[in-house]
Amino acid sequence: MKKSSVRPVVIFFTIAVLIIAQTPAIFGLNFERQFSYFPDESISVSVDGSRFSVKNLPASPDFDYGCIEFFNTNGKSAGEEWLSRASDDSMSVDTARFSNGQYTVAFYHSAERWSTYKSYFFDSDVQIRIQDGEIFVNTPIMYERNEGFREAGRKDIAALSAFLGPTYRVESDDPVILSLAGRLTEGVEDDYEKARIIHDWVAGNIWYDNDAVRTGRHDDNTALGTLRLGHAVCEGYARLTAALLRAAHIPAKFVYGYALGINGNEWPSKDLNIHDSNHAWNEAFIGGRWVIIDTTWDSANFYEYGRKTENGGLSGWRYFDAAPEAFSANHATTDPEWELWWLPAAVPAAANPFVGGVSVDGAIAQPSAYNIGGSNYFKLRDLAAMFKDSDLGFSVGWNAASKTVSIITDGEYTPDGTELSGSPERGGMAALPDSVVTVDGTAVYMDVRNIGGSNYFKLRDIGETIGFSVDYDASANAILIDTGAADAMTSEPELVGH
Repeated sequence: MKKSSVRPVVIFFTIAVLIIAQTPAIFGLNFERQFSYFPDESISVSVDGSRFSVKNLPASPDFDYGCIEFFNTNGKSAGEEWLSRASDDSMSVDTARFSNGQYTVAFYHSAERWSTYKSYFFDSDVQIRIQDGEIFVNTPIMYERNEGFREAGRKDIAALSAFLGPTYRVESDDPVILSLAGRLTEGVEDDYEKARIIHDWVAGNIWYDNDAVRTGRHDDNTALGTLRLGHAVCEGYARLTAALLRAAHIPAKFVYGYALGINGNEWPSKDLNIHDSNHAWNEAFIGGRWVIIDTTWDSANFYEYGRKTENGGLSGWRYFDAAPEAFSANHATTDPEWELWWLPAAVPAAANPFVGGVSVDGAIAQPSAYNIGGSNYFKLRDLAAMFKDSDLGFSVGWNAASKTVSIITDGEYTPDGTELSGSPERGGMAALPDSVVTVDGTAVYMDVRNIGGSNYFKLRDIGETIGFSVDYDASANAILIDTGAADAMTSEPELVGH
């Protein structure tokens, strides 16, 4: 897969007098598009009537000077304007002089007025239509398709757990990967910051393999191979990024897709499939949403003729938490969840109230419980209340922003008054919840079902995690929980991606 993020460095030999145009702050804005949601990379384009603006320029001196250029449908320059940063960190031009029609827009920037300018966006990135003095920004034709994939993407606990573990060529459970992820994210609690650190490290420390593109002979593009060699094409970048994210307990997809600029600037079809793929990137599940990450396109390192020929490091964060609409201008997803081919569909199952007795070390308990497919599922808060005053006591937490159920094994449980009300009188449908589970801060896989808005955990999963044994007395139709087995148990919860 050839890297298309290599934006050509544009050198302007300016002989005429450079015209510096400034405009006041823009009000009455009727359209604005961000390139990335990352706060440090918040550049956006906006239009207001006939005025086109590049806004939210970074504080870096590299954006003190710029040029906005317009190209017609024949690829000819229709006009350009040389600019310096305005007081509101923007640059803007009036397009009233342009005739009606379709245009593409390019933006170049530099730290010095008379210097080499680098492109920030060009080609298919921003396409506009000028009509009777007003600008209309075209919606990328792949945006609706990409958003359809994103909206349909699975967020249930089974899928998220799968995206936490090792998959084909993504060796997230390897000690080398685990060690690096641990070093990079040590002391960092926020998953978004963890992902940013991992993105920066991969983009800055892996070199894009132009030799492989030129010759068609690819080295080891597994996550481990990319780390060992230090160079790869986009496949290696994306696999290593996925492995490190998963090792840091962040669900991550390896996404196959098609990118413009690799085989030209035209989509081969609106109905792309995985066989059309020429690029790969990632999505990370953070804060209840899938965050788009393309470490290849944020890397300015190049490996050619057997050596590192350009050591540009991290080029920025335009493709970290990329905004979907801007991303769709040059990226099209082909199959974002191909790694889940083996996973059963998230189809709700019948849940019947458990009719029988429950005892904990001989004492009768009245938890809310269901039987689903022959296994018993208990409400987590009921279990926490049952063990509250024992050595197996644990606390339960819920983070609505990240949709995370947390279990702290040495925590003290605080009842909320809903516990131990007995099994429901009627059955229902059990769905896979859109959440993840952590035990003492580590992501784990547990069989969890959501019934009537409450999460029910498979009893034996909690037993293995907390340290109690579960038995069943068929003659008495009773579930027997024995906490005395806790000291003898040595099993730990199944750590996903660890």
